[in-house]
Amino acid sequence: MRINFVLPSLPIKPSGGFRAVYELSGALAARGHEVGVWHLSDFRAEKSLKRKVADVLSEIATTITGVCVPWMNVSPKITLSRLKAGDGKNIADADVVFATSWRTAEFVSSIPESKGRKNYMVMDFAPWLGPKEEIERTWKLPLKKIAISQWMAKQVAATGETADVMPLGVDKTFFKLCRPIENRPRQIAFMYSKSPYKDTATGLKALETTREKYGDFSVACFGPSFLKPRSVPGWFDYRGTISDAKLSDIYNTSSILVSSSAAEGFAFPPAEAMACGCAVVATDSGGLRDYAVDENNCLLCASGDADALAANIGRLLNDANLRYKLCAQALKTASLLDWRMTAAFVEKVITS
Repeated sequence: MRINFVLPSLPIKPSGGFRAVYELSGALAARGHEVGVWHLSDFRAEKSLKRKVADVLSEIATTITGVCVPWMNVSPKITLSRLKAGDGKNIADADVVFATSWRTAEFVSSIPESKGRKNYMVMDFAPWLGPKEEIERTWKLPLKKIAISQWMAKQVAATGETADVMPLGVDKTFFKLCRPIENRPRQIAFMYSKSPYKDTATGLKALETTREKYGDFSVACFGPSFLKPRSVPGWFDYRGTISDAKLSDIYNTSSILVSSSAAEGFAFPPAEAMACGCAVVATDSGGLRDYAVDENNCLLCASGDADALAANIGRLLNDANLRYKLCAQALKTASLLDWRMTAAFVEKVITS
């Protein structure tokens, strides 16, 4: 079967949504399908000058070298291509085509029927990833919708539409237990992001509070910028943008991962950390409920509550047995997060 995915831009920086598309594409290709991922050129007026410059430079680079993803390993079995917005005639004919964003849904809806049966991989949520009215309007388009979590499917259902729910996975090539959970150093993994929905400020406040109340520990911080952001405390070890192999090393050498997002369609870092035996302390950001269960395989608190987040971090720093218990259950949970299962599910949905 020929399957195409349409992403809203080039893969300039790490993105959970882009990761989901690349991982699913690779898993489908491994099942014998011919898979292409198309990246729209997008020069929206509301973009910042810095982002526009980055886009132009990426356009020049891809013209010379072709589309590449510098921040993750993408299966060589899938084809990566660039496509100008509005140029629907030049996307390859296929049996199935997927919109992957509210910014590509209208495009996919309008392309010729020869481009394949039209589907919509639902990942965007308001107001952080786009205007509520615009996002919900695309859910009304005549596209078969498949959401990346139960939480996302409920957003769709609230508009009177329906969506299947695909079970997402974790790349076990990299994200796996490489170091025993016992006797790990007092190191905490933390992802820094400027995206408002990631609510980095709550995580930073919680970590500062934890340090004041529960003593010293180190923080291995990773994020989308190579240079250390000004808001990151001086005592953090900032690693910047790193490969999956190095990210796995952070998870495997850390006792705890802290995630403070206000909302997530799925949330890969907590799932990846679980697969590496790193205990998860997180805010209830919605999408992670598909795998995160409070007091069972992680500790959760309300989003935006830095004090509750700090209290949960302190619990695990001071109670190794609780950390071991959560990690043991989390490893069982992570074993079920398999991209092969995702591909099999999607294959069944698009052929039914």
